[in-house]
Amino acid sequence: MALLETSQLRLATDAMALVSSVSVGLAFLWVLYNVRRRVGPRLRLIALLCIFIVITAASNLLRDTASFYPAAWLGWLSAVAAAASMAMALALWRFIPAVTREPTHNELLTANSALRSERDARLAAVEKLSQARIELEQRVEERTAALDLVRLRFEIALQGTGIVVAHQDRDLRYTWMYNAPPPLRGREVIGLLPQEILPADLAEEQAKIKNRVLETGEAAKFEAVYTTPTGPIWYEGRVEPLVVDGRLEGVMTVSIDVTKHMLHERQMRHVMRELTHRSKNLLAVVQGVARQSAAGATDIRMFIDGFDARLEALSRAHEMLIDTNWRGVSLRSIIDRELAPLASRLQSMKIEGPDIQLSPEAAQNFALAVNELSADVRRAGSTTAIDLDVRWRTDGDNLQFDWRRHGGAEGAADGFGRNLLIGVLPRQIGGRAQLFQDGDAWVYELQGRAALLAPMGRRALADNPDD
Repeated sequence: MALLETSQLRLATDAMALVSSVSVGLAFLWVLYNVRRRVGPRLRLIALLCIFIVITAASNLLRDTASFYPAAWLGWLSAVAAAASMAMALALWRFIPAVTREPTHNELLTANSALRSERDARLAAVEKLSQARIELEQRVEERTAALDLVRLRFEIALQGTGIVVAHQDRDLRYTWMYNAPPPLRGREVIGLLPQEILPADLAEEQAKIKNRVLETGEAAKFEAVYTTPTGPIWYEGRVEPLVVDGRLEGVMTVSIDVTKHMLHERQMRHVMRELTHRSKNLLAVVQGVARQSAAGATDIRMFIDGFDARLEALSRAHEMLIDTNWRGVSLRSIIDRELAPLASRLQSMKIEGPDIQLSPEAAQNFALAVNELSADVRRAGSTTAIDLDVRWRTDGDNLQFDWRRHGGAEGAADGFGRNLLIGVLPRQIGGRAQLFQDGDAWVYELQGRAALLAPMGRRALADNPDD
């Protein structure tokens, strides 16, 4: 009876062990199923362990059941379970090397600590990189602002100077141009060749110079004329090779607008030619004055006095012409300038007439004519009463000039004076003149065309500016 109770107790114990093993195995299998994606290669090992526990518990239960209920099939079933348990136990050894290589809990903690340290280091590095990036961006902004300021100063410095700066690559395609001449625009020429934007002859000449600079690596100077709708522009410039990191990248061209200097030089040549021409004319006039003065002089003193007075009259006329840039002098200015030194010798003086502008040649002749007409006044004594009345008027294109002197000696113009008053001056204005005595007065009357006296053959009356 005691043996039976012991067998039953063992059977009950094995049954409970089997239930516990099955419960634990199922629990492990359920857990493995839910964490199968995180367990990885250890899934098979844990599954085999769970099955091994369940089969081992089942083998013990079958063995005890066979001892309590003798049956052959129970024994065989128990033996099969034991064999399966042993096979699984042997199969587990396949996974043992891999398990031994698995990190322990402490190793995982250490690895986690190292990873955290590495993570913190990386976060610190990221923080430093972020700070460095911010500082770099600030420096880039500062450098960009500095470059913008330099560019602005460069542009301000070149504004209005007529200096053109351009860069071309090795194929002579424009990559940049500043202060482009009209009608070109700097952005529109980028990517173009010289023959696409310049006149054919200028483009060919520029290409030769720049190709030579690219071949030799030596700078070259040039002169060029660029034709625009508003007129030609003269340039003087220099082509420099552009070397970057030891490699020839293209050429830089600096062209300076020298149009003003060229025009000024041309104007100076014109002025010199005009000065030479006028000097020759003046010398011819002086020579003629000298010859005519000598022809009518009876002694050297008479020649010198007459010649000096006529040269002074010419000099005063030239001074007035220089003051007006040889654009002409008014008749009233000529008369006032010639008679001013004689005002103290005149008892009365009347000068009336419109403001007629005289050409340079007419101004010289009128100055000499007034000098000849006033010669008797200069020779008169300081106590002689002399009245002078000078009038001129215009009627359309007709000019009437009257000179009337009362008092003083009888008028007796010499050969030069008479030739000038009666011959030269009337011929210049296409008219006639006469010099005669009317009672106690000496009279000079001149008639002609006013338009022939004016600069460039035009009539210029201050009281009728529209003509």
